[in-house]
Amino acid sequence: MDFDAKERESRAEKLCYTADDHKKMLTLLQSIQKRDVRVQLLDGKPVNCTIECCEPSFKFIAVRDLQTPIGLQPTAILRTEDIETDYINFCHILIFI
Repeated sequence: MDFDAKERESRAEKLCYTADDHKKMLTLLQSIQKRDVRVQLLDGKPVNCTIECCEPSFKFIAVRDLQTPIGLQPTAILRTEDIETDYINFCHILIFI
């Protein structure tokens, strides 16, 4: 087991995050890959975006903001550990558009 896996396992234990939750999260993310979604940010602001990638070994998810012209938008990155921290709420903030 590599360091990242140990760290993830330790974090998951603290959060009661199970292997089944991880499988559900991966299934969810893979099902919405390349689809337009609306995500409510922690500050409450809704953002229309596209989930650009979510491979089984991913650590980051690239999110493309659909409301800002390409070339003018910063690269938005969603860290998987942020999702793992609150998997249940993450599932609820995704609204398909």
